[in-house]
Amino acid sequence: FGPRKLLIVVRDPRDIFSDFKVKGFAYPNISPHGFSSWYRGIMEKVSKEEWSNSIVKIIKFEEFVLNHDKITTELNNFLDISDSIKSSYNEKISIKNIGIYKKVLSSSEIKVIEDSLKEYLYL
Repeated sequence: FGPRKLLIVVRDPRDIFSDFKVKGFAYPNISPHGFSSWYRGIMEKVSKEEWSNSIVKIIKFEEFVLNHDKITTELNNFLDISDSIKSSYNEKISIKNIGIYKKVLSSSEIKVIEDSLKEYLYL
């Protein structure tokens, strides 16, 4: 395939758990403890060296939505895409998905995820 680049989009695990909870528990365990263990296991499958490889760009979903123009420019530069190519994506529609956990999760569920996955949270 020739030179390739890998784009990884990560999201606050509290919002991921909220989505799973609202949309039918589409992951292996319905408890916040089980989710936290599962999430950590997924994230740790990639080594620190792999995450920091020059062909890898990691984007936080929240940053993409809240700082769309800046992150789009970074992505275009990383992927060697012209800024003149426009997208129909509207970040204003996605903003409602940031911090949704505050409306969906109990305080005890939030605490479990925050205590277990603090390095992955979007603050």
